[in-house]
This record gives sequence, C-alpha cells and structure tokens, in this order.
Amino acid sequence: MTLALRDVDLLAWPNMPFDLPGPYLFVFVTIAFAIPALLIFRAGDAIQNTFSVPDLYAICAVIALTISASALLLFMLTRLDGIPRSTPIIYSLVLGAGLAGGRAFSRLVSHERARVSAKRNITDLRKVILVGTDQFAWLVIKLIESQSPATTQIMSVLDEGPSATGRSLNGVHVAGRVGDLGRIVDEYALHGVTIEAVWLSMEPEQLDTASLRFITDECDRRGIALKSVAQALELMPKASARRAQALPTVVAREAAADPAAGLPRYFGAKRVIDIVASVILMVLLAPVWLLVAALVLFDVGRPLHFWQQRVGRSGRHFFIYKFRTYHAPYDAKGHVVPGAERLSPIGRLIRKMRLDEIPQLLNVLAGEMSLIGPRPLLPADQPANPGLRLAVRPGISGWAQVNGGNLVTSEEKDALDEYYIDNASLGLDLKIAVMTMMFVFGGERRGIAALSRAMAARRGRKAPARGLAEQHSPPNYRR
Repeated sequence: MTLALRDVDLLAWPNMPFDLPGPYLFVFVTIAFAIPALLIFRAGDAIQNTFSVPDLYAICAVIALTISASALLLFMLTRLDGIPRSTPIIYSLVLGAGLAGGRAFSRLVSHERARVSAKRNITDLRKVILVGTDQFAWLVIKLIESQSPATTQIMSVLDEGPSATGRSLNGVHVAGRVGDLGRIVDEYALHGVTIEAVWLSMEPEQLDTASLRFITDECDRRGIALKSVAQALELMPKASARRAQALPTVVAREAAADPAAGLPRYFGAKRVIDIVASVILMVLLAPVWLLVAALVLFDVGRPLHFWQQRVGRSGRHFFIYKFRTYHAPYDAKGHVVPGAERLSPIGRLIRKMRLDEIPQLLNVLAGEMSLIGPRPLLPADQPANPGLRLAVRPGISGWAQVNGGNLVTSEEKDALDEYYIDNASLGLDLKIAVMTMMFVFGGERRGIAALSRAMAARRGRKAPARGLAEQHSPPNYRR
C-alpha cells in the first residue's frame, strides 16, 4: 500500500524473478523488523475493543523501531537505492493508520453493540441528574453507558456556570445551571420521567455553599436521593482512623513524629549530599541505565520497572522502583511458570551486579530515599519497635547490606541499621560506598566485627532502661 501511494510504478518488477528491486527489498525488510517490534512492545496484548492512549504509545514505539531499524539496515546495504526518500514516512503513516484505525473501529463497534444490548435488556432504569462538567463527570457518563446490563441512565447535566448550558458532555445535554434543578425535574415529570437521584461529580464541600444548600433543599422537598459520585460508586477514601500498617506500635508513631530528635547532626547535611551525588550518578550511569533497560526489554519485556510499596521516613508509604528481572508468574496461555524458570541468566546477572537498583536514584532525588541508610522494608516486615529506623530516610545501600545482606538474621540486620543511625557520618557513608562496590564484585559475606559491635550496642541500649526501671520501682513493703 505504501508503494502504491507513493508511486504505482514502483510495483513494476520487469526482471522477475532474477533480481529484487529496492522497493520490494524495503517491503521484506520492514516486515522482518515490524514483527519483532510488535512482539517486543506487546502491541497485540491489548484487547482490541478497548483501544486506549497506552495502546497508542505502543503503536508509536512499534513504528519508530521498525522505521529506524529498516532505514539503517537498507542504508548500509543499498544506500536506499531505488527507494524514494518519502517512502519511510508514508510507510509509518500507513502502518500507524492501520494499527490504530483497526483498533479504534473495533472499539466503536463493540461499544455500540454493548450500548444497544444494555438498553434492550433493561427498560426500567434509574434516572439520574449529574451536577458538574469536569473530567470526572465525563468519565462517569462513559462508565454508566458501558455497564451491561444497564441499571442507570444519566438524563442531563447541570453546572454552576452559565457557559456550559446548551452544550453536551459525552453526548449528554447540559440542561442548565444548578438553580434550574427544580424546573428540570418538573419538566421531566410532565413527560412521565421520575428523577430518582442527583449525583455530584465533586465532593459536597467543593460546591459553592449557596448552591449546595439549594440542591439539598430541593432534593429533600422532592424526596430525591442526593449523593456524590464517590458515594454512589463506593469510591470514598479509606477511614482516617484506621491503624496504619507501617507503624505497628504506639512507640513507633511517637518516635516518627519527630524524626530529628536524638540523631547525629550529620543527617541535617545528608540531604544535600544525596541530591548532588544522585544527579552525578545518574549522569555517569546513563549508558549503563540504557543498556540494562535494553536487556530487560529483550529478556522480560514491558514494563521495564518493578514497583513495591515500602515504608520510609516517619512511616510514610512510598513506591520503590527496580528493573524487572523475573518473568511473569503466568505464561501467555495462563499456565503457571515454575519459580526456578522465572529468573533467566540475564536477570540473575543483573541482580548479582545490583544493577536492578539503579532506578532508585529517582527515589533519592524525590526525597523518599537516601543513598546510604537502612533498607526500606515492607509494612509486614517491620520490627516490633521500628521507631529508630523510621526516623531517617531508607537507603539504596546500608551498613547491614555490606556486612552480610541476606546472610544475617532479621535481628542482626536491625542491630546493624540502628548502629549506623547512631554513628552516621560522612566517613562511614564513604566506607559503606566503597564496601558496596566490593560487595557487588565479591559477593555477600558476614562482617563478624561489625556484627559484634552492633549487637553489643543494642544490648547496651537496652541495659540502662532496665536499670532505670529497677531504680525507680516501688519498694516491696511485704518483704
């Protein structure tokens, strides 16, 4: 199709089959690159009738990889002899239009069938007036229309401002302003339509006070249910009184409330060092970053990054990022992949060299982590009293990692982290940085001397507390 659009004479093959003209060589090369590009970016994974913006990004990536790789190879082989320079551009437009257009057409057909089927199945629908013309209201209308079988129908939309009146929001007419609610309900009643609910696309406190009072009075007087869309769709935020998983004890909450209390003064300057060092490391490691990303894309595929929620300073939850090194637990047919087969040799090498930790430089730059500090733990893995470790930012590497890592117990690791927090300094951070490089190339080994000092410091920290309790305990008068 590309060749025909560019010049139909390009399809002529006078000496068939003795030679291969440049245009046909272009056809075969682009096909050879397009197929693996579709597999690499998983453009065929999406359900065809749910075409969305992320699917469009995948299509653009397929086109870019196919065109750039094909043009580079053909230029090296034939200097693009016989191929008009505009052909790759036309090819990209044709390929993009075919991939995107086919998916968009499939989505339109599927949604139209679902809409007709839903309206055919149920005629006694809940009639609702929606207040608000924001992006959330637009999505709510689309969501209600996509339900099958349908239970609700958005009859019209109201808005506080006059500029939206007479327009439409996702195909639903904006009938008027908030003050027109009573008139519009009465008008629907004349046509035999009973409005059963009024939904607010925003939370009530975000609505103008006078408008909210008017809507409330009108709904109460007419017996119409008034609720926000968040209430109607069960999207309310979690209760604030719920006990956070990050801080399993009251002691931890009290300790995390003042993170700077009792810490070495070095932590005051540590944030500046983290920012400068992380920027320098990101620049220096940019080629390695790109290489690892390419290896992960080739080995595991998209997405490139693995995220996990961890607990950071003051008990705040954040997402830690790593390069993916494990294949999915299920294959394309839904069969379970054994755990031993999920980690490939490439993934094993990346994990051994700790290259999967590179994306955490972004966490450092964002202030969620530090270059050196206690490793962030999952909420379920927090120790009984995590107050001290949650007083500082977690680190990419730390004293516990370079003195045993996975070879030390949870208690020993916690003691090493506490020792670091009590003795943090620029010299200790530099020592950990050097030991991290040795750890990457030499493997894990238990630091016996460091473990002994850390465990002794932990025992010493607990001993005075016991002595103080005994000193101030009431006398035993019954003795």
